[in-house]
Amino acid sequence: MWGYEIQHFVENLFNKEQIKTFLDLGCGNGKDLIFKDQFGGYPDFQFIGIDKLERPIASACEKYCEAGVEYYT
Repeated sequence: MWGYEIQHFVENLFNKEQIKTFLDLGCGNGKDLIFKDQFGGYPDFQFIGIDKLERPIASACEKYCEAGVEYYT
C-alpha cells in the first residue's frame, strides 16, 4: 500500500526529527507499519497502529509486536 512518495515523505519527517510518533489509524493487520525497521537509528520514535476490529489487531501483534510496534483496538 505504501507508495514511494508516501514512504519518502515519512522518511524526510523522521530524518528532520519533526515527528516522534507515527500513528496508523485503521491499520488492519499492521503490515504498513513494518517500515519501522528502516528507522532503527531513532529509538525515541514510537509506532502505533489502531483498528476498530480485534481480529486484525491480534494478527498484527502476532507478527509485528516484537518489532516494537504497538497495536490497539
